[in-house]
Amino acid sequence: MHVGKKQIGFTIVELLIVIVVIGILAGITVVSYVGIQNQAHDSAIQSDLKQFATRMQMLKADNGTYPALYSLTPSMGIKLSTGSYGKDSQSRNASYCVNETTDEYIFYALSKSGNSYQIKSTDGLQKTSAVSGYNICTRVGVASTQPNQALMPGGWSSWANP
Repeated sequence: MHVGKKQIGFTIVELLIVIVVIGILAGITVVSYVGIQNQAHDSAIQSDLKQFATRMQMLKADNGTYPALYSLTPSMGIKLSTGSYGKDSQSRNASYCVNETTDEYIFYALSKSGNSYQIKSTDGLQKTSAVSGYNICTRVGVASTQPNQALMPGGWSSWANP
């Protein structure tokens, strides 16, 4: 027995309380960081879609029509924020489809956050339901046409300027 001596240090209960508080703070920080990161991905995708629409309007002014389905090239100046795009079950993430009869296009993109967005020549930017493969073309009235994909299973298409 140590009578008269003051013990120095923390008890197990005090240490456990500190560890629990640190864990709670770390959890809150991680959740906040993921939310901010997802917002950044979504903002990048939305910006890309708006820039794409502006570029398409310029190309239509120059050529009279929107670019044909497989005529997108790096020289058109389409730049995508490749680090913000997610992948669907087919390893694709951004699609361009054009209806040459109605001269209407759609550009669809999937964010790493899981949200998907589209911009059509007839509508502005919209958050939308996820699609994959052929389904994007039906949104401009084209059936059974594989859209021009920005990201194929083998890597980014050259027109996306990754």
